Amino acid sequence: MVSNFNVPAAFKDWRQRLAAQKSFSHDARRELEAHLLDLFSELRGSGLDDEKAFEAARKRIGELPAINREFKKAMKTKIYHWTFGIAAWAGFIISFFLPAYDQMPGWRAAILQDYFWPQAMQGNLLAVHYLLLTAANLVMVVSPFFMAWGKNDIRFVKWLRGLSLGAMTFVWLFLARLFANHDGNDLRIGCYLWAASFVLLCLASLAQPMPLKARVAEAA
Repeated sequence: MVSNFNVPAAFKDWRQRLAAQKSFSHDARRELEAHLLDLFSELRGSGLDDEKAFEAARKRIGELPAINREFKKAMKTKIYHWTFGIAAWAGFIISFFLPAYDQMPGWRAAILQDYFWPQAMQGNLLAVHYLLLTAANLVMVVSPFFMAWGKNDIRFVKWLRGLSLGAMTFVWLFLARLFANHDGNDLRIGCYLWAASFVLLCLASLAQPMPLKARVAEAA
């Protein structure tokens, strides 16, 4: 039996209903349509006829008003996401030019590996902790790339959230160790700004909207 289902007309009607949802950007509409087409092709390849494949794909995408509401929420959180992110990166960079420990600027305090390495080899845990802070700084350096890639891949969003939370915890535990060793009185504004930048990065990662496909799945 030959199906009378008109695939181009069905897609045209769906695009018109998508266009009625004013919150979607041009890129978001294009991404949603590409997602629908991918699902349609996948389902048709599994043996469904055109009509059933289209209806199943449309249902997987979800109702457009519900997706539209999720998109609006994402646009609101995006403002906080970038505000926190930019503040984190700016604070991180500025902290290296301010006094961090006594009169020592942040950039000099960050390159004391030769001083701490022998102590770390002798089992000094504070020295080991200092050396491992390089990993926390690396998280901050690569975070802009994770944020950019996270727009299209939920894995990068999750990785950034986990890494930023870990880096923030690691940094503030180091400061706690300094205070426990009675070295906290020598800390200066650069050190606190550096540590605060990791808090801001963590907030930025938590505020990052999920990729559109993930939001579609939640709304469906």
